[in-house]
Amino acid sequence: MYLSVTSLVKTSPSKRVFFNGFESVLLKKSFEVTFHKKKKETDMKIILLADVKSLGKKGDIVEVNDGYGKNFLIKKGLAELGTPSKINDNLQRKKADEARKEKERQDMLAMSKELNGKTVNVKIRSGENGKIFGSVTNKDVSDALLSAGYDIDKKKIMIKDAIKNLGVYEIEIKLYANISCKINIDVTAL
Repeated sequence: MYLSVTSLVKTSPSKRVFFNGFESVLLKKSFEVTFHKKKKETDMKIILLADVKSLGKKGDIVEVNDGYGKNFLIKKGLAELGTPSKINDNLQRKKADEARKEKERQDMLAMSKELNGKTVNVKIRSGENGKIFGSVTNKDVSDALLSAGYDIDKKKIMIKDAIKNLGVYEIEIKLYANISCKINIDVTAL
């Protein structure tokens, strides 16, 4: 940020001036002041143990004022002091988490390719005319997939319309972020 100060200063070729915690350099030719934020020696590094609205998310390493870090964040249990060993441990933990997430994503991608287009048989009680007592739920589909050898949580199964009759229906399974597959379920009577 540049600020013209021609009316204030008309001397010395180069002078350092401090103004409200900012370090300024005055130049003789143009009389412009360049403001640089002076780094405070009281800043400290901390590791966040929980999400803090104005600072960052859990596990982030941030610099804060000494008093704010010691008297509020550390005292409330929202952060811990960022010693070199703790910072290194935090970085190692982040790398391990990223590797674990990538492996889980690769596993779900392989399962998606394997499941896509597969037909799973769901047996349910029904009346004489092919009408089901109730409807097919996510739990019914999850149990059928478990018996076929796939352990998928019922929350990941998306049934668009209620299935109240016998027949073959297509449903979607959201295995992971941006990874989904479509399977056919064959609803038959017990």
